[in-house]
Amino acid sequence: MVVITASLMCASQLHLYRDVHSLLKSGIDMFHFDIMDGDFVENIALNIDLIKELRTVTHKKFDAHLMVRKPSKYILKLKEAGVNIIYFHIESSEDPHYIIDFIKREGLEVGLVINPDTPLEKVLPYIERVDYFMFMTVRPGFAGQKFEQSVLHKIEQFQQLTAGKEHIPKLAADGAINAKTLRLLSERGVEVFVGGSAGLFNKEGFNNNLDILKQRDELLPLKNKIEEEIKR
Repeated sequence: MVVITASLMCASQLHLYRDVHSLLKSGIDMFHFDIMDGDFVENIALNIDLIKELRTVTHKKFDAHLMVRKPSKYILKLKEAGVNIIYFHIESSEDPHYIIDFIKREGLEVGLVINPDTPLEKVLPYIERVDYFMFMTVRPGFAGQKFEQSVLHKIEQFQQLTAGKEHIPKLAADGAINAKTLRLLSERGVEVFVGGSAGLFNKEGFNNNLDILKQRDELLPLKNKIEEEIKR
């Protein structure tokens, strides 16, 4: 299964409801909220009150991506706002086991994020405890960046290192996701894709470019075919 979650940081902030409505009509799977503290990354993004307001117009899943030093400060507020999945960075300043336990205790799904330059060895001790593992395919903090090709090799390494483990989380990717990069990532086992300015939005908001969504449907038979060949 391939899931598209729309990054509302990349939507038109002036016409956000218009874009959300258009995305819902187009069949978007989830909505993605970037939360930044201006310290972990040099930017400030969406606020929690906005998430709470948007929760009143859809029952679609919400996931929040915490690009912050102290994820624990945001967990309860995000839960109250209606978020279903919380992603946090292995590079944050708090103990990952503590954050994972906190999120799970609140009945939410948990995802762990890794930056392009961070070694995989840093996340492997936590992999069997999380629901999702997200590869950043750009540097965190700003939209419109170039896709980091080196991450493709990192995903392949991850698959090798986790092969045979009892629990392997669903793989996600965030950054420069378009029809081409979606296919490259899906072929390597990624299932959840954050759609932003490279595929779903332009400077005026949702651009009605459904390449990513159509690509999702094309990939389903391809993925099934690959799985059948592996079984043989």
